[in-house]
Amino acid sequence: MAEASLPFNERYSPSIAKVSNGDIRKKEWEKSIKNPQEFWAEKAKAIDWFKSPTKVLDDSNPPFYNWFPDGELNICYNAIDRHVKTSRKNKLAYIWEGEMGEVKTYTYYQLYREINKVAKALKDLGVKKGDRVAVFLPV
Repeated sequence: MAEASLPFNERYSPSIAKVSNGDIRKKEWEKSIKNPQEFWAEKAKAIDWFKSPTKVLDDSNPPFYNWFPDGELNICYNAIDRHVKTSRKNKLAYIWEGEMGEVKTYTYYQLYREINKVAKALKDLGVKKGDRVAVFLPV
């Protein structure tokens, strides 16, 4: 995507404190290697769980590891819905750019509305919880 075609004109200049803290990624990686369960338990706090996990890792059947085995979450809720309830509701959430250069932008609320239209259409077709739906997206 060409920078000039972005639908906003923002520039981020980090503070000196943030620039001097440029090795944050390395520190995070080191923490994740030193104690993976503690690291990921901390990261999991940033997610809205429908049922909070009581266990971080089930490693009883290597190499088939199961992270947060008793936790329940909804990826759409975490990606879209929870933001609609906050000051991010009308913030830019998604930029789509087509092959011919056309651009569409969506706020969290607009995405939420579009997703709910699709959900209603599927429900009207008789799709219910537990059903599998395949989508064909031609190129």
